[in-house]
Amino acid sequence: MSQLSSCVSCTHHFLLVAALVLMVAWSVELERPRYVSLVKDESECELLCESDELCERSHLISQRGSDLRCEVIGVPQAAGTPTPEGAESKHYSGGDQGAGSEWNEPNKMRRRVLLATYATGARFEETQQRLHDSLELAEIDEHWRWNKTTFEEGVHGDWFRRHTHVNFRRGGAWKPYMIFQSLRRVKWGDWLVYHDASQYVQ
Repeated sequence: MSQLSSCVSCTHHFLLVAALVLMVAWSVELERPRYVSLVKDESECELLCESDELCERSHLISQRGSDLRCEVIGVPQAAGTPTPEGAESKHYSGGDQGAGSEWNEPNKMRRRVLLATYATGARFEETQQRLHDSLELAEIDEHWRWNKTTFEEGVHGDWFRRHTHVNFRRGGAWKPYMIFQSLRRVKWGDWLVYHDASQYVQ
């Protein structure tokens, strides 16, 4: 009888611990940065995540008229960053910046400036390095350097390989993709500067 009582007590304790773990996990999940956007179909919902390095996953959640609603869940670093056009909110939830707060109060906080450049080949990479060396003079806070290897590895490499038919050298989809990804790194009120690492920059 005592063994049975001990077993029941042990099972009860295990269930309590399991319930607590589930509650913590659910709480963490609810705190993940996210936003909702109207889409036409499931593939468009998937594209919202595929084209955004801050996205972890996306799924359809409901329907509004003829449109579907897609929830995009981001990585922790996505909190407060702007969302694409068409989203129901201006930024991923979870950020400490309200929608447009710094935009409406420009003197409240100094705006950060991000520089994005692309270079492939020695003479272009030399220009890219020259631009990097001038960050302090230009009062630029961060430089995101893209190059050929950026599109050979990780999520950007996966994207590039899936869309090789539109990623030709000049005028390909890689450049607007790169600029869009750079925009994912700024918060409301920040500035993004894209600069070709041209061989003519002196």
